[in-house]
Amino acid sequence: KTFVRTVGSSIVAFGSTQCGLGLNPNINDVYGVQEFEAYDPIIPKDYFSAWQSTTGMRAGLPNYNLYCPVVTTVQVAREFGVSFVLEAEGKPGPVGSVYVRHFGDEDLYRIPDAGAATIAPLSSGHLPRSDVVGTPVPVRHPSPSEWSVTTSSAAAQALRLHLSDVPGWHASINGRPLVLESYAGMMLQARIPAGKHTVVLQYRPSTFEYGIVLALASAVFLASVLTVASVRKRGRSAEMTEGTVPASSDSPSP
Repeated sequence: KTFVRTVGSSIVAFGSTQCGLGLNPNINDVYGVQEFEAYDPIIPKDYFSAWQSTTGMRAGLPNYNLYCPVVTTVQVAREFGVSFVLEAEGKPGPVGSVYVRHFGDEDLYRIPDAGAATIAPLSSGHLPRSDVVGTPVPVRHPSPSEWSVTTSSAAAQALRLHLSDVPGWHASINGRPLVLESYAGMMLQARIPAGKHTVVLQYRPSTFEYGIVLALASAVFLASVLTVASVRKRGRSAEMTEGTVPASSDSPSP
């Protein structure tokens, strides 16, 4: 519980020991900890190639669908939005990191100026290189599938979102659609004009939207069937009532 309170919603990565620190993959979700690690049979292979292209190091065990890259420098940690790094007991954290405390047989280090979202100035109207260090901006999570970021700057900026670049994310700026672009081969970024803006990201995969449409269509169809059945039933009841001859209370004539 202390570990969960310490790291909060920040991203936690591993240092010199690969795939052996922190919580087991997927169990971290139970505790609400965001680890820079995943075990998933459908994990994009681009994750592994993008990490190796950027750092020159392997990102885990792709043949076993286990993604657990080692973060050894503050620069890489900031580029990928990693705010904390776990090291095996007695091993130092990345140069420039700050020791936080000891947990079990592991030590936790904080990465200064790292965050889930950062802004960096555009370079002659172009997006800056992925290794350009940005300035962290606060992120709110109104729901598990939504991010909200407020930016304020005198010049146009690149908003870096340390969020997996998978189909289904949609963005808006001040209520208008915002185009998302790839960042470092596995995350998202967008161009933000000067001024104060609110950027909202929502995860709405097309298959989910199709499912909602089908569910609504099915509900309408079912309601229509029930309505027609009810109308027909009332019609048959009315016909039977009209066709029945009422019995006379008088005695028959001799």
